[in-house]
Amino acid sequence: MEHQKGHVLLVERDVSTLSQLEAAFEGEGFNVSSTDSAASAVNLIKTRTYDLVVSEASPEEMTGVEIVRMARLYQPDTEVILLSESSQLKPAVEAMHSGAYYFLEKPVNLSKLLEIAQRAAKPSRGDRTGVGTPRSFDNIIGATPEMLHIFNMVKKVASSKAPILIQGESGTGKQLIAEAIHQSSNRSKTTFMAVNAASLADTDNSIIQLLQSATPGTLFMEEISSMPKPLQNMLLNALEQIETVPTAGPKPAKIDVRILTSSTRDLKQMVQQGEFREDLYYRLSVIEINVPPLRDRFNDLPLLVNYFVREYCRQNDVPAKSLSRAALKRLYEHNWPGNVGELENVVNRSVVTSDSRTIQPEDMLIQKPDPNDLQTKNDIFSMQYDEAVRTLLDDFQQEYLRRHFDAAGGNISLVARRTGVTRQTLYNLMRRHNFKRGDRKLPVISS
Repeated sequence: MEHQKGHVLLVERDVSTLSQLEAAFEGEGFNVSSTDSAASAVNLIKTRTYDLVVSEASPEEMTGVEIVRMARLYQPDTEVILLSESSQLKPAVEAMHSGAYYFLEKPVNLSKLLEIAQRAAKPSRGDRTGVGTPRSFDNIIGATPEMLHIFNMVKKVASSKAPILIQGESGTGKQLIAEAIHQSSNRSKTTFMAVNAASLADTDNSIIQLLQSATPGTLFMEEISSMPKPLQNMLLNALEQIETVPTAGPKPAKIDVRILTSSTRDLKQMVQQGEFREDLYYRLSVIEINVPPLRDRFNDLPLLVNYFVREYCRQNDVPAKSLSRAALKRLYEHNWPGNVGELENVVNRSVVTSDSRTIQPEDMLIQKPDPNDLQTKNDIFSMQYDEAVRTLLDDFQQEYLRRHFDAAGGNISLVARRTGVTRQTLYNLMRRHNFKRGDRKLPVISS
């Protein structure tokens, strides 16, 4: 008997189409579950483990986007392929932005669907951790390729002595990453000292005392970009003499400290603008970790929400709660300028103030959307139809290229295999949009 290739859930209202899909997937060795009901699909996603969900884009009252989000909420390792009756652009854009693996138009080419399904359901995507179990590393939650790459690289660099610069927007979890590096290092049983660079006294002695206090542990200097030039000079001088920094006593005191720094600003750009010492920048950034904002790792949002809901129910000693579908939809509609920190505050408040075991949209206090974002949407609808479609298509193609090249580390052959798009078509799209594989700095570590 042929080895089973994985467990797939098929969601399709049309009985004839559903039967064709069942026969095709079973013929390829998949373990098949199927339903013609969106409500039944949600229950199955909540209670069983699937490698893949194949769903029509609008099953009953749900949308394909909601199917994707439910799968991400309860089964973060599960990929979703959506099928649509029309060639309209909107469902494709919504599906890809919500984290769907692929979008296909009906009538479906079964050979192509099965080829894509075999790629999507491969076990090599990662070790399955069970229904609803987020992947984490020292309290950092994530399952996107960017975050998993950071987890793996933190393990690799933790044991070295090289200084590490952690860059990212406010609220992305830079200190958590610094703490993870310390806990994974051979200094884990020593001091982890976190200080804000803007609060340091402007004297040589304060820098020396700081290094001595952190010895033999880890010193994490937050917002190094806020350090004034005179203090930058003093820090550089201290680091250059880190082996034997003289003290007031008769013998020099040995400094043995791992230096980690963070910045919300692009430190290299500050160097170019003359705001930060170039030699200090290179000394502090032997290794760089760039943490993506929440809006660039939206597939992690359900994992983070689940974690925060459980954690704050426990901390506040309240019965277990969950988010309604409408509440989760409301979270997806927000751009999260404050990143994970903002999301955590919203969830914490909702857990405490909601009267029901199910948190509703009205229980959440969320900052209103940026008017500029709304204006952009209004501009689309004020255009001529053809112009609006071209604009949306261009935006979709650029975002599609960006996401897949980011995930593949710029490897065009890997992108072609994952997307089913030929290399020539990818090159044509790249030329059309003046897209270069290195245009966006990947959230990875470089030395």
